[in-house]
Amino acid sequence: MSIVIGYRKPYSNIIVAIMKKYSLYTETELIKNIELIIPVSKVLKGKKISYITYSENTDGIFFNLG
Repeated sequence: MSIVIGYRKPYSNIIVAIMKKYSLYTETELIKNIELIIPVSKVLKGKKISYITYSENTDGIFFNLG
């Protein structure tokens, strides 16, 4: 199972600022601290995350969770 979560500007700027503040640039750090940027408990309803990737572009930031 895979889910894509996206934040468009101006909200993506807030997410990127949080990622910078807590140095959440690697998959490991993102998974450990995912609730800081994505309400996973509400989105995935208890399912375990085995990987996370993200990409930034001019429209915003997008996360791929699996």
